[in-house]
Amino acid sequence: MTTAPIYTSTFSMKILIISPSFPFRQGKADSMTVFHMIEYLHQRGHEIILATFDNRERFSNGEREELKAMCQEVRVLPMKRWKKLFYMGRNFLLEKPFQVAYYWRPEMQQVVDGLVEIHQPDVLYAHLIRASSYLEKYQQIPRVVGMQIAQTLNYGRLIKHEKNRLRRIFYTQEYRRVKKYEPKVVKTFDRILLISPHDRKAVAPETHYNKIFFNPHGVDVAYYSEDQKLTRQKNVIAMNGDFGVPTNMDGAHFFYQEVYPLIKAEIPDAKLWLVGRNPHPSIQQLAQKDGSVTVTGRVSDIRPFLQQATVGIAPMRVAAGLQNKILVSLASQLPMVVTPIANEGIGAPVGKVLVEAQEPRVFANQVIQLLRNTEEREKIGGNALSFMQSYWTWDFHFQKLEEMLTGLIVDRNQPVENYYPFSTCLEEYGSGFGV
Repeated sequence: MTTAPIYTSTFSMKILIISPSFPFRQGKADSMTVFHMIEYLHQRGHEIILATFDNRERFSNGEREELKAMCQEVRVLPMKRWKKLFYMGRNFLLEKPFQVAYYWRPEMQQVVDGLVEIHQPDVLYAHLIRASSYLEKYQQIPRVVGMQIAQTLNYGRLIKHEKNRLRRIFYTQEYRRVKKYEPKVVKTFDRILLISPHDRKAVAPETHYNKIFFNPHGVDVAYYSEDQKLTRQKNVIAMNGDFGVPTNMDGAHFFYQEVYPLIKAEIPDAKLWLVGRNPHPSIQQLAQKDGSVTVTGRVSDIRPFLQQATVGIAPMRVAAGLQNKILVSLASQLPMVVTPIANEGIGAPVGKVLVEAQEPRVFANQVIQLLRNTEEREKIGGNALSFMQSYWTWDFHFQKLEEMLTGLIVDRNQPVENYYPFSTCLEEYGSGFGV
């Protein structure tokens, strides 16, 4: 097993972070990423100033206080529904993406301006393009955008698979906007954080590749791998995620309609668990019409489901960036069958750590083979945990981010010293990967 080297920061940074979602430990992927980034940088002795929105996620006062204790100052603005609609509507004739307009507030710009004046930060960080507009004017301070995924890539794929005419019209509009907006962000800011070369190719002119820093987030591997003393049930197929978002909805419907019947024909007692928050009515209907399907909705602890399922799936036809659902499943030693697009941002060695399949018949066959082969499941599950412990902890990637930020402050004109985190691990597992 390879472990990340110890890195010692030579000085303390003062970092202003703008996050569109309130960061907390067990939130959605974006808010969770910002929380753990703040936690890591705080533990490393850096000073954090945070401006964020209260978007009514379920978090306790204790979690709010935990975040405040790690920051020099935290400013939180409420997200009022009428203001969201107002700024979205006002933006209709403008060029900015709707998601940027959705999070635009003059009051937040005033907050950011005040924090910059008071704290004089060394570096400014906007999480996602949704927060990037608040930093446009600050050209004299090093600026970073945690773009994470290429929305151009994401919406382009959504358009191809969306059957609802109104949603397809909206996705087409947003695609046109992000296709213009994301390259402008790349040109304007000093560093752009992306998950993978696929995202870079979609948004960055080659002349600006020296600004792109690959920095995927990790997961709490120890938490998800903790032994719950549970036994894996027979012939249970599990998919986890937020089932209110289009990408997961499409994946779940694709699997249920085109793959699941092929599996049921071979293994009649197979069951499907859809585990996660915000299930759309169309997802809930699957359980209502089919007794072999369970739709849980939000659960307080996903680990018992991941540690009791037989096989995990990520049947994504639409995706960009990093699929957190795969990472937590791999950390739980759940053998996974995924589409190549779902593994795009992770680069897990195929056949060693997980199994890839695209076409319905091939996908079904791979699931069936794992359901029937206990030895193969255990082998892949063990490899998956080792892979996660080596390369997908929070600290592994945030250490690289810290190095990049300190270098940026020292000399913002130097090209980024990039790393692609999967090249060495793929060599270790005996599989090639082209970047």
